[in-house]
Parts: sequence; structure tokens; C-alpha cells
Amino acid sequence: MGRIIDVYVAAKRDRAAAKAFFRQALATAGAAPSEIVTDRAPVYPKLIEELFPAAWHHREQYANNRLEQVADDRQAEWISQLAPDNRAYAERRASELRTLRQAREGALSATEIAEEIDYWTDWLQIRLANALADRDALAMLCAKGRTRRIRNNAAARLGLFSR
Repeated sequence: MGRIIDVYVAAKRDRAAAKAFFRQALATAGAAPSEIVTDRAPVYPKLIEELFPAAWHHREQYANNRLEQVADDRQAEWISQLAPDNRAYAERRASELRTLRQAREGALSATEIAEEIDYWTDWLQIRLANALADRDALAMLCAKGRTRRIRNNAAARLGLFSR
């Protein structure tokens, strides 16, 4: 596994922001990368080809979500190696991944959802809406999902089971 060179937060995900990020990362690393992992933002392929023609651009879904690729029993060790500023976020995401796995295994009831839903992030709620198979649990997300997108996804999935 490679190492994270840099993270860049910008108001827009445009060419200028991406270019600024890659310049900053290059200055941090001190050498051009042989591999670059990004999400599927459309700005990256052409810019990476222009700036780093020899680099392999890896952009499969979830490829940039390293924590999702770490086995459950190794996540605590992996998180402990992160910079202190990043640990709280990673610990929360690891907890959310465990909740999502429980849901996929059918071990998350509508009652548990009702008790916890207000504390869950939109990230977890949308993934649960797309993963749950329990009708009562989906109905709970239809009623209490934080955003319209979450409620609509849960309703659409619920509709699949009533056909």
C-alpha cells in the first residue's frame, strides 16, 4: 500500500483546484508519482496525463477509500498509523463500515435504526438505503432519512421488495 502524500480541500473541484493540489503534493513528495489514486471526478484524467504522463491513474470505485479495503481486524492498527488529525474521522468511518456490514448481514433491525439514525452521517444513511433488505428498516429510512435523496433511495429499494 502506498502512502498518502497530501490532501487538498477546495471550494470547487475544477482544473485549477486539481492543479494546485498536484503541485502541492509534488512539492511534498519531492518526486513525480508512479501511481495516483483519485475518485472519478472528470477533471483528473486529462490533467494527470498532462502533468504525470508515466503515472498509472487508478480510479476504480472506492479505490481512494483505503479504510474500506482494510480488514476489520486490522483497522485499529491502520488508523493508529494515521496522522493524529485524521484519526477521529477514520475511527468514525470504521464504525460506520461495521454498521453497514451488519446491515448487509441482516443483523441490523428497524428498532436499532430508529435508535441510532439521528447520529448517523448522510454517508452511512445513503449506503444503508441502498443495502438494506429488511422492509421495516427501509421504511424507517423512508420516514427518518436526513435528506430527500436518502428517503427516495430507501423508498425505491422498498418498492423493489413489494413487487
